[in-house]
Amino acid sequence: MGLLTIYNRIQDELDQGISRVDIFNKYSAKSPVDTAKIAYALASIPYASLRKKYLKLNAFLFLFLLCLPFLTVLAEWPIDFSQSTLFIAIKTLVPFLLAYFVYQFQKKYLCKN
Repeated sequence: MGLLTIYNRIQDELDQGISRVDIFNKYSAKSPVDTAKIAYALASIPYASLRKKYLKLNAFLFLFLLCLPFLTVLAEWPIDFSQSTLFIAIKTLVPFLLAYFVYQFQKKYLCKN
């Protein structure tokens, strides 16, 4: 059984309200070979209380990561295209990528509640 499959099944059962200990015991009894995978998948799912606790902080982080590339471009202004602009491009694209992951984390939580 793959890690993603285990993760999705555990996530579904957590959404149904089954405790983590019961889920671990159930899946490790079914497949003792995959006990390490089950423990890893179970530990990688954050508690709902922690997600709710840090929801505002994640929203602030998301907004900060969206504003950071614009501030970077303003700091580099005027851009001299006769020199390499690769570093400027990296400094502007990486925060957008990180903001995407923060958004996915928030969206996943907000859609379920």
